[in-house]
Amino acid sequence: VILKPTTTGDFQPLYICREGIPVFENKKSKRVILFEETAEQLGKKVATFTVKPSTTFPEKELFFNHLIGILRMNNFIPPMK
Repeated sequence: VILKPTTTGDFQPLYICREGIPVFENKKSKRVILFEETAEQLGKKVATFTVKPSTTFPEKELFFNHLIGILRMNNFIPPMK
């Protein structure tokens, strides 16, 4: 979930589930259904990404940098100032 940037401090809250939400081809989990319903109620689109698991990175910080880079390249969060 990416929230709006704050008015002061150049901070944009970003909440993730580090190991993601499992998505199955033939069946939606209750978690996915609830997430999609909430997004629809709020008038928001759900974007799905497939990324490497955090365990493939030697440090968690590298995983977060990788994820932030993907979000920036796809214009979900603004470039650094």
